[in-house]
Amino acid sequence: MKPIFKELKNEVSHFVNWSNSVKHKVYEWEADYPDWSRVYTLIGKLLMSISFSDLTQEAKKDLLFLLARDNELEEIATQLAEYPDHIIPLSREGLSYPDSDARWQLAHYIWSYGNTFPEVEGILVEYYRDTDEYVRRRTLLALGYMKSCYAEQLALESWNTGLEYQRIAALDVLHEINSIQINELLNEGEKDQLETVRNRAKTIKERRGLSQ
Repeated sequence: MKPIFKELKNEVSHFVNWSNSVKHKVYEWEADYPDWSRVYTLIGKLLMSISFSDLTQEAKKDLLFLLARDNELEEIATQLAEYPDHIIPLSREGLSYPDSDARWQLAHYIWSYGNTFPEVEGILVEYYRDTDEYVRRRTLLALGYMKSCYAEQLALESWNTGLEYQRIAALDVLHEINSIQINELLNEGEKDQLETVRNRAKTIKERRGLSQ
């Protein structure tokens, strides 16, 4: 085992031991971990010195674990995003990773490479089929940011689920890509049974200069 992989394994162990010693809050408890700076330094060194093809499966698993636990600060995701030769293949690996807090970050942070690396769009379409609603939502928004040719179709699919946050994301994406469907759905959205959807439709109408 390369020494840096052993260091990575040790950081996972340190986090797990700390996690077992503290009371978890409902949200953001991982951000209280006192040794994130040490983790970030190590991952930065790893990304600069080791190619993705040289990572062992265990090292990839450890990297995904730490990424998932850093879901509030998102510093690891930010580091990964600087290395397309790491984050893109890791995103493929992440499709089957069991922790959704790793999956949504990978989906969100690869979209900026969509115009440079054609495979990114296909990876995102796969993430859109995720079982977790939040992963699907962040993926849909990512497809909207990159003006994907799939964005409109999947936004309409999300709208038709009737789910609160899927509908909100769908309106955002259709607005982002200036879809020909947006005005019709904004009118529907203003009549939605959910106040949050009605409010988002109203806000987007104002941005588009459509409010009365």
